Amino acid sequence: MMKLHIKNMVSSRCRLVVKEELEKFGLHVTIAGSGEAQIKESLSAEMRRMLEKELAKKGFEVLDEKRSRLIEQIKGYIAEMVHYSDDQIKNNFPVFLSCRINISYAFLDKLFWEVNNMSIESFFILQKIEKVKELLVDYKLHLPEIAFQLNYISETQLLTQFRNVTGYSPTHFLKIKRYKNSELENIRIS
Repeated sequence: MMKLHIKNMVSSRCRLVVKEELEKFGLHVTIAGSGEAQIKESLSAEMRRMLEKELAKKGFEVLDEKRSRLIEQIKGYIAEMVHYSDDQIKNNFPVFLSCRINISYAFLDKLFWEVNNMSIESFFILQKIEKVKELLVDYKLHLPEIAFQLNYISETQLLTQFRNVTGYSPTHFLKIKRYKNSELENIRIS
């Protein structure tokens, strides 16, 4: 599977236009919400040029390999740190990322914004909230434990971020999750 990072693909309408353009070339496409198109087939250099030309007519830009790799690196470091590391970064995250990739954080954040229509910090927060949901549902941890594990200053900071991202309190989120699970169980039993 091949990934293309496409600049300016920021709304559902944009994603639809890009998907239609790629499908005109006979490609099997899945569009991710983060400026990314996953293509089942590989592209020849000529097909890629034609595709880039058609997308440019619609106001989109296919990022070159180097910039695409940078986006993937950023996402990879964030995912690794949030989901797979027992050791949360205790120091300044922008400094950590900048040192790890060896490029200024300002440049990385600008590139990330252009492609994903969100800052690196916003993406980092989204990943942390996904981890909070996992820890609440799968591991049944309590909020103080989660706040400590994910390096929040306080439980209040965690609650505020959770509510801002999801629109729900963690307690309400758990109630909804339990209700949906019980509905699924009722369907299976019937």
